[in-house]
Amino acid sequence: MTTTARTRTTVRKTGTATSDELLRAYTIPEVAERLSISVKTVQRMIERGELTVFYPRGKKGNNSPLRISEQALRDVFARTAA
Repeated sequence: MTTTARTRTTVRKTGTATSDELLRAYTIPEVAERLSISVKTVQRMIERGELTVFYPRGKKGNNSPLRISEQALRDVFARTAA
């Protein structure tokens, strides 16, 4: 007879982000889905400076991907919740 050990991970919800969460970055469509708004609205928020973006390859250009950090999303949530 064999037995299998099962492990369970407990997730604590403390309101603080772990370093892995802070390193997470999202594309515009991912942010739109997460905020339940349109892609165009996310683009407008970026243009108005409401969302901070960064370029993983280091420079802005026509084909440079942009990302929105987890912290930038948390800042948006904090502003709207206040």
